[in-house]
Amino acid sequence: MQYLKGAFALHIKFATSHQYLFSHHQVQHALIIWDKESRKDIYLVDTETPDTLTLRYPGETYRERLLDELEPYFFQVLLTEDDSEIAVILGATFDFQDQLVGMYYSKTEKHTPYFFYLQNGQLLDILEIDYTAVIEQFRLLYPQML
Repeated sequence: MQYLKGAFALHIKFATSHQYLFSHHQVQHALIIWDKESRKDIYLVDTETPDTLTLRYPGETYRERLLDELEPYFFQVLLTEDDSEIAVILGATFDFQDQLVGMYYSKTEKHTPYFFYLQNGQLLDILEIDYTAVIEQFRLLYPQML
């Protein structure tokens, strides 16, 4: 990661390979997981360019609240129709008909988003009749992710 301040460029590398970008209600965040301490930190992404992210620590209260709300959902394993497993990561959240929806992606299966309702620490299937409308809502809110 690179941090720019004024005319000076500072290249920062985290001592962990566990860095994930996600958007929660259209606010971009970075989740950093530290191996040794088993600590998860949340940063707000202030600005983003193709090779630069400017991060801001929002404070411990914000971090705790967001982790309380989303931690059960970040990393999931989906079972496919042929009983194979796909490891997925939470990429975005948004509201649809007063329910929180999570968009998931796989690092191995490119360009295949998966959508679920997020409720009580569980992923719930979206009814087929609503699925197209959920995708359209996602396209409106997050056109840059498609």
